[in-house]
Order: sequence, then C-alpha cells, then structure tokens
Amino acid sequence: MEPVQSICLMRALAKALAELESALGEAFSLSLNEAMTLCAIAQERVPASFVSEQTGLSASLTSRVVNALEDRGFVTRSLGREDRRQVFFELTSEGSSLLARLKEHPFVLPEFLQQLPLETLLA
Repeated sequence: MEPVQSICLMRALAKALAELESALGEAFSLSLNEAMTLCAIAQERVPASFVSEQTGLSASLTSRVVNALEDRGFVTRSLGREDRRQVFFELTSEGSSLLARLKEHPFVLPEFLQQLPLETLLA
C-alpha cells in the first residue's frame, strides 16, 4: 500500500472511531478509552500494565482513565499481596453491569468498520 493510501485509510478509521465514541457518549456517557478499559479489565483482577497493553494507551493516560472510572464507581484498585508497589484493578458490580450493557447495546458500527472482518476487529 502506498503511504498516501495508508494515511487516507487512517483518516477513515479515525473518523469511524470518532462516530463510535460519539455513540458511546450519548448512550453511556463514556469515552472510547473508558469503554476499552472496562473491556480490558472485564471479570478479572488485572495489573495496570495489562490494561495499558490491552488498550494501547500510555501508562499515564491509563492512570487518568482508570481514575475517572474509579471516581464513578465502576472500578476498584488494590495493592499486590506480595509486592505492595503493584496496583491491580477490578470491576465493581456497577462496572460489570455497565460492561454487560455495553456488550448488549445495539451500536451501529460506522460503515467503514462494518466492512472489516470481525476477527480483525477482535484481534
């Protein structure tokens, strides 16, 4: 693929993600980063590094997003049992309920994203 085509593809992807984020905001008052973080944590107790790896967010942005979710009562944090410097996150019952509603919500994916194979989106 030529570099110009790659840039145009990224533009289309960015536009599609902005549309999806707008729908998330309207339906759940969540940003895309917050929704991705809820999905990354899911039903497990996970370290902060795992959340960053799963979302692709920097450590500092992950921290801000998790803080916002914690302030809203969707996430709790705890320290590691062996290493008290390590921080773990877990969904609260409210966070689990919100994630379940997110998974069931009939979002209309932007047309650009509908054209991608599902396994590409879930990779």
